[in-house]
Amino acid sequence: MVAAGVPLDLGVRSAAGGFSPSLESAAHKIADRLEQGASISEAFRDEASVPPVFRAILVAGFRCGETESVLRDITNLTQMQIALRQALKIGLVYPLIVVFLAMALFLIVINGMLPKLAEFHIQIDAVVPRWMSLLTNIPVPPSASIFLLLAFFASMIWLIRTGRLTPLGGLLWMPGVSGVVRDFSVAHFSHLLSLLVSYGVPLPEALRLTAESIPDGPLKEQTYAVATNVERGEEISDSLDGQAAFPPFLKWLLVAGQRDSELGAALKHASEFYQGRAQGRAIWLSKVVPATCVVVIGGSVTLLYTLSVFGPMVELWSKMAQN
Repeated sequence: MVAAGVPLDLGVRSAAGGFSPSLESAAHKIADRLEQGASISEAFRDEASVPPVFRAILVAGFRCGETESVLRDITNLTQMQIALRQALKIGLVYPLIVVFLAMALFLIVINGMLPKLAEFHIQIDAVVPRWMSLLTNIPVPPSASIFLLLAFFASMIWLIRTGRLTPLGGLLWMPGVSGVVRDFSVAHFSHLLSLLVSYGVPLPEALRLTAESIPDGPLKEQTYAVATNVERGEEISDSLDGQAAFPPFLKWLLVAGQRDSELGAALKHASEFYQGRAQGRAIWLSKVVPATCVVVIGGSVTLLYTLSVFGPMVELWSKMAQN
């Protein structure tokens, strides 16, 4: 719409129809302020639903006369975030489902098969294995098993819907997942900082705005520290010394880009690099983790079944041979 010459307030109001109710309300408020003569900075400043970093990118881009470019960049940034999250969810939530089904199978085996096998041991005058005695003595009735599984599943859905647990955060215990999430965070960080710097936002302010938009953690804290040091006049290379949350390649690009006055391009390259690596790792995990889960869980169930069924038979045959 902007490229076609449609005024910004009309464009915002027209596009609001495709948003969620909360975003639609925010878009109408911004359009109303623009129609009343407020500047772009004032219109977006009072809207709490717009993240500070997006607000800064929009205002900086509009000041430079790059309205179309800044809107396209924000759209690309949003699409990148959605694409990475979808790739991670599709690839890594499946193993969580496998684990859930394995828990269900384990409870079914404990409640259904093991008590009968323990009784069979007693009938043939065989010694009940210690592991079987321990499992059969677990006080978990069938109704409680079903309730526990449903409660676990419902609580996971509730935590994800309320935002208290993200699907990715719930998978951090899996080997390799933390590396994927870390690469995704660095790609997001680099892309945001690249946009801010490219549209003329001073580096200390750009670092602080970027830090506000990323989750709490070492990278956020160290970004604030780097911003403070750079604002005091310290070279960025010195500011980054000892900041372990910044990957070495990102540090090198930040220093080289600042030295060559190509910081925006360097950060864009960093974003593309870490985005590609995150996607590659996610694809690899989506193939390896499910297969590993199937082998480990399937092998464990098979071993349990073998010990439960053939163990008593071998002992019975031994007793028959002795008699």
